[in-house]
Amino acid sequence: MGEAFCVKLPRSAKMHMTGGQKRPTMEKTWCNKSIPKGTKLIPPALEVLKKGGSDIHKYCLNCIDALQFEDWVTQAQFAFIPEVAEHIAEPHLKQRLLRDSGINRYSGRGKAPKKPKKVVPEPKKEEEVLDKPKTYKDIVKKMFDEYGKLKDVK
Repeated sequence: MGEAFCVKLPRSAKMHMTGGQKRPTMEKTWCNKSIPKGTKLIPPALEVLKKGGSDIHKYCLNCIDALQFEDWVTQAQFAFIPEVAEHIAEPHLKQRLLRDSGINRYSGRGKAPKKPKKVVPEPKKEEEVLDKPKTYKDIVKKMFDEYGKLKDVK
């Protein structure tokens, strides 16, 4: 896990970020601008905590947006900027705290669903039930009964 830094580029009015997981070599900023050799790297805690450091307009918005893909320690360093805290750091830190503490995020949200009732099919009427013979003997007996009925009709 690399450490992130703030960088003030010579031709830019805004502070950029470098280092961290995205740019561990620190040759470019998170928004893909080259950093000239000899440029001073400032730790984010020093930059964010000084007067006017919590203003979002002081920083490159592309670099701020790339902050969401950094680890939670880096996000916590920039959390003194209100917009970063609200939209980037807070959701990730809440997620991490819930995961580490073992609290189920669904606990307390109503009752567990009840078991569904089993659907019992209605019994068929006697007319619909077919007499199915179960053995060969029953089949033969039924055939003779039907033959006898036919013989009586004629």
